[in-house]
Parts: sequence; structure tokens; C-alpha cells
Amino acid sequence: GQPIPAETAPSRFDAALQHAVGRYQLSNGLAVTGFVDQPTRRALNVPVSTRLRQLRENLARLEKLAAQTGSGRYVLVNVPAFTLQGVDQGQLM
Repeated sequence: GQPIPAETAPSRFDAALQHAVGRYQLSNGLAVTGFVDQPTRRALNVPVSTRLRQLRENLARLEKLAAQTGSGRYVLVNVPAFTLQGVDQGQLM
């Protein structure tokens, strides 16, 4: 699906909403268009039960990772989202 052209979009889809959609896309590893395109729509429509399962699985992975580091200090890399974060004693650096 193509993004809705600005001239036919509802008047509530303003610059602030476009920016928010772009932030959502960035945080979910999607191409940042600022519009609710097909990949964004698919990500938004993931059922709550699926998201909850993903969160639980990722929490278990993070807890296991934290226990393995010993020092509590590590670098967390999210390849799909192209992000890197440093963690020290459970706090982002």
C-alpha cells in the first residue's frame, strides 16, 4: 500500500503525528517515512498476546545475559533496529 497523499489525508494527520509515526518506525526497525505504510500497519496490528509473548521472551534473554556478564556491564546491540546501548548495573549509559 501507498501512503495517503497529504491532500486527501484527514486534517488530524498533522506534523506532530507524522513525527510520532516516524519515531515509532525508527524504534521498530522500519523504514522511516512518517506515514502509516503497509509495513508500519503490519507492525501496529500485531496482537497484544503476541507482543506480550515477545516481551516475556526478551526479558528472559536479558536476565540471562545480565547474569552471564558477572560485572553487570555490557553492550546491547539490536541489529534490526541498528541500535547499540551500553548498560552498567541495569542502567543505560
